[in-house]
Amino acid sequence: MACLDAALEPKKEEKGTVGTKPGIIPGDVSLPRGVNERRPRSIDVTIVNPQSASICQEAAISQGYAARKGEATKYTKYAEELQKNNRRFTAFALESMGGFGAEARSFLWRVAAEAADRARRNKAEVFRDYAERISIQVVKGAARAAIRRGTMLLPRGAERLKIEGSKAEAA
Repeated sequence: MACLDAALEPKKEEKGTVGTKPGIIPGDVSLPRGVNERRPRSIDVTIVNPQSASICQEAAISQGYAARKGEATKYTKYAEELQKNNRRFTAFALESMGGFGAEARSFLWRVAAEAADRARRNKAEVFRDYAERISIQVVKGAARAAIRRGTMLLPRGAERLKIEGSKAEAA
């Protein structure tokens, strides 16, 4: 939505946006041009859970660690192909509890500023609106994933529920 509001003509899942190597398809979103850029841009979204075993200790003491780790992982994975390509790249890293990586925040700010100029709105207000919507969708997605895994524990003393589709039934 943000990229549409900024008239950036986003395309989802465009194959081959970063190179020719099989399996190298970053670009959850592709833009024919970035904000104030002539070159095309690939945006690869990653959502990292700060409670995952491999990073939870560091994430507990360093705010935003999970998102920074997500950004670094994307650049490590795609660095070679990105050097060969004439596209810009954004690792849009989010934490499963709604936090943004620095690069995601920066990119979203540029998009929000462009959209705000077009709509004659306050840039900070537009940024907050987009950031809030994205954070809510990430948290809702994490909740849906927990439900799809099959069971959800209720508070202590309550019976266990088995979730089937959108209906909750006592097990």
